[in-house]
Amino acid sequence: MKTVVSAKSVEYMPFLLSFFLFINGGVWTVYAFLTKDYFIGIPNGTGFLLGTAQLILYVMYMNPKPSKKIPGNDSEEDGSKLDEPLISNLVS
Repeated sequence: MKTVVSAKSVEYMPFLLSFFLFINGGVWTVYAFLTKDYFIGIPNGTGFLLGTAQLILYVMYMNPKPSKKIPGNDSEEDGSKLDEPLISNLVS
C-alpha cells in the first residue's frame, strides 16, 4: 500500500488479490462473531480492515492523473544526464 501511495498508481496492486482478501476476511469475521470465536475473528477482522483499506486506495488511484509538465522547462531534472554516477564519491 505504501508503494501505491508513493507512486500514485495501482500498477503494483492487483485488484482481484485485494478484493478476495476483503471478501475472505469479511466472511471469516462474520463466522467468528456468530460462533463467538475471537481467535479467528481478530486476525481475520484485521485482514478485513486491511482489505477495505486496499480497495479504498484502489478506487482513489485507479485512474492516474497526467503529470503537469511546465512547457519550455527543459532542465536536466528529467533524468537526461545519464553519464553522471548516482553516488560520485564511491566510484573509483
